[in-house]
Amino acid sequence: MGEFERDAVALVRSSGKTVTEVAREIGVSAEGLGNWGKQETIDQGRGTTGE
Repeated sequence: MGEFERDAVALVRSSGKTVTEVAREIGVSAEGLGNWGKQETIDQGRGTTGE
């Protein structure tokens, strides 16, 4: 995952905005941004790949 994706996920988590709102603001799909969040959770060892 690149810096842009990590920063986008951090923005969702810190802003109080929804994934859809942030995705619209930064010009990406809400589904893609949601997937980045899931992947970051997995990468940090807090989730499972089977989710």
